Amino acid sequence: MTERAYRTLLGPGATVVDVGAWIGPTAMFVCACRAARILAVEPNPACRPYLEALAAAMIAQGTQLVICPTGVHAVPGEVDFGTASGEVIPTSGASMRGRGVRIQVNRLPDVLAQYGFDNPALVKIDIEGAEFVIADQIRSFAVKGDTRVFRSLHPGFEPMHIRRSDLLAALAAFDLYDDSLKPIAHDVLAARVNRDEALPEWGTEYGNFFEILLVPRGEPVSARRA
Repeated sequence: MTERAYRTLLGPGATVVDVGAWIGPTAMFVCACRAARILAVEPNPACRPYLEALAAAMIAQGTQLVICPTGVHAVPGEVDFGTASGEVIPTSGASMRGRGVRIQVNRLPDVLAQYGFDNPALVKIDIEGAEFVIADQIRSFAVKGDTRVFRSLHPGFEPMHIRRSDLLAALAAFDLYDDSLKPIAHDVLAARVNRDEALPEWGTEYGNFFEILLVPRGEPVSARRA
């Protein structure tokens, strides 16, 4: 998503949650939109020095960056995390599909409550396939008319015991938009998610990965609130 799209979604003083913050690119965009508070949810310990440096730099811009080292999952507990080779490095591909370190995980609503981010203006989720595991938690945002959810989808990265249909059913509670904020029909999204083509035209050079914006049914794209 571009900075221009963030400016459409966020007003000055907004509260934002960045799930899968990595080394902070989304946080920097959000800070440029004059957000007041950002929760960076990133369990990769190799990313923490970058996020801490960003937090220190953002103070002068009037933005508070709070760092949460807990991952999000279906249930609280502890899981393996890292890369396929077992390295713990600041790569955007590190996830619960890899190994190298054990991390604490919790349900996303509980993480938000713990850090005082219960009602954010925007929640960005980019967690390398684990989005399929928290379908019910994503659906809970449909009842929050002033929260928008921007998420990356990674079909093919979902755990073997998870059905893609569960996530698609959860998304039925939202109106859908692409990363340029153009509407997407639910049947079009389902076709993209269930497509087995390695490099579809809507994906990236790495595969069938793409981004969508979730807006509670019938609500405007931008809630425009702090």
